[in-house]
Amino acid sequence: MATVRIHGLLGAPNVHVLHDERGTYSGRMGYLWRAFRLSQMDWEYAVYQMRHLAFVQPSRVYRAVRYHQQTKNQWSRDDPAFMVLLAGMMAGTAVLWAVSAPGALTLGAVVGAVARRVVVELYVAGAVMATALWYVVNQWLVMRTRLTQNGSVRWRYGAAADGMRPVEWLYALDVHCNAFFGGVFVPLYVLQLPLLPLLKRSAWLSNGWYAGALSYYCYITWLGYDLLPGVESAHWLLAPIAIVALVALLLALVSDVNLARWITRR
Repeated sequence: MATVRIHGLLGAPNVHVLHDERGTYSGRMGYLWRAFRLSQMDWEYAVYQMRHLAFVQPSRVYRAVRYHQQTKNQWSRDDPAFMVLLAGMMAGTAVLWAVSAPGALTLGAVVGAVARRVVVELYVAGAVMATALWYVVNQWLVMRTRLTQNGSVRWRYGAAADGMRPVEWLYALDVHCNAFFGGVFVPLYVLQLPLLPLLKRSAWLSNGWYAGALSYYCYITWLGYDLLPGVESAHWLLAPIAIVALVALLLALVSDVNLARWITRR
């Protein structure tokens, strides 16, 4: 599969399909089983995406996604290499946070921290967020046509002439993983640890840091869904940015709550 060689290749025919057989239960299971076939995963493509997400260049990631769809007729990734790499990084940062925590360090505490980060925060919370966004986009943001046949009324997603279908769940998971890596993992799991002494001194700086991180999460999410044909009003996915900024401002102004100190319990 082509990975970074996308420049000058975007003129390929555009096929408007929002999901394939991988949106079925068997397709999702096959995708997950690929996590145990490390030699068959495209690590270069995953690292390429992570690099641009980390350095605030998510538009390049979604240009690669568009090229991937044009050549393979699917929007989601071929394999879970991105999530496997992210899980390893989450485990590594969990160990670093546990080692740097005050008090005695025990093996049980380290194992518990790794399990919480990988299983709960990455897999469980990720599945919940991806499912929630998948539902919201398919229910309210995808262009729909109302059809009447034999006296019954049903809804069809997208324009029938373009073959548009509901957004596949695996693509929703990809979008969440992209947004989580760029908007949560890098600023709050990696950079926050060395910056914690500075963030704890100022509620304004700390809350601004969290607001910026979550806003970047929303921005990457918007880019992912705005890319899809048939998705209308994707700009509503940017609305939480205003809410996050307002909450961060009120917490610092009214109650002097320092999010870095409160969330990390340090």
